[in-house]
Amino acid sequence: MTPPPYTLRPPAAADVIPYYYHLADPEVAVWLEDTCQRPVSTAAVEDFVLRRGWCHWAIDAAGGFAGLAGLDDSDLVRGQARFFIVIGRRDLWGQGLGTAVTRQVLDYGFTVLGLRKVTSDYLEPNLASARVHAHAGFTVEGRLRADAFRRGSWVDRILVSVLRDEFMAGRP
Repeated sequence: MTPPPYTLRPPAAADVIPYYYHLADPEVAVWLEDTCQRPVSTAAVEDFVLRRGWCHWAIDAAGGFAGLAGLDDSDLVRGQARFFIVIGRRDLWGQGLGTAVTRQVLDYGFTVLGLRKVTSDYLEPNLASARVHAHAGFTVEGRLRADAFRRGSWVDRILVSVLRDEFMAGRP
């Protein structure tokens, strides 16, 4: 699948309000962190978008801001970081954008930052996130059973990682 054209760029102040609305969309927020399951203040969104991130990028696609992706929780002594992605524009779901962005962020982490391992996680009912992680080369490392309450029931959190050698071997 060929994703729509996109670019990654540093987040800007103009991204705060669109990201706030992404987080306010129940279909977007349902699979995000527990802190996103209740209203998130614009100040908290601004902090995340503009100041908190180590390697955060805004995703521009189809004429505008589509979401955020990046690497957080870096441990450079151990050579690892945690990957995240949020595509808040539902009109772009299912087109390969998530996989393309994930691969680009991983490539940066492994080739520019010299990481040896990138971790991530997703909630088991989120099949789209499972596909994105699998297509980008992540391997399931474990499961936190009944870890998050979503849509009326407890669901498992799937822990995944990819090692630099694995990712580099799978590059086109």
